[in-house]
Amino acid sequence: MARRTRYTEVRAKLAAGEVREINDLITLNLDIRQFAQDVIERCEGPDLLRAFWKAIEGVTVLDPTCGSGAFLFAARTALRNLSRPDGGFRSRP
Repeated sequence: MARRTRYTEVRAKLAAGEVREINDLITLNLDIRQFAQDVIERCEGPDLLRAFWKAIEGVTVLDPTCGSGAFLFAARTALRNLSRPDGGFRSRP
């Protein structure tokens, strides 16, 4: 029941345009990779893709623990995959 309520709340925020920056996705604890895939697959014109690309170019990452670098490596991998022509997504079987 809680998952359905959360889904309804997040969907309403997305529909109302309250999610405007990548930090909003993080604050809402959304699966950014899945969100990116959905945007790319459903894009109907070049303007949205250009805006998406520009947003990705502006992303910076800070390792909150300054540990082994695993966090930064994972972030680098995710961003590198998103910069691929296919968005880093392979067709699902």
